[in-house]
Amino acid sequence: MNAFPVSCILPGFILFADNIYKNGTRVFYWASGGEIKYGTVQATNRMADGTQIVVVKVDGEGHAQLPWVTSTL
Repeated sequence: MNAFPVSCILPGFILFADNIYKNGTRVFYWASGGEIKYGTVQATNRMADGTQIVVVKVDGEGHAQLPWVTSTL
């Protein structure tokens, strides 16, 4: 089911790119209960305070909106 490469979303983790999560990118993350969730990036947004949000269509479920941080060198 998830035999192809996926990227891990680590909320709050500093990434050295402006937007590595392009629409259609396969990703996974750990939910609050500790289970791994797999999905596909649907969109990315930026809040007024600069926080970036990645919207993920979770396999077999709905959508999740996850915060992430970027940094430039």
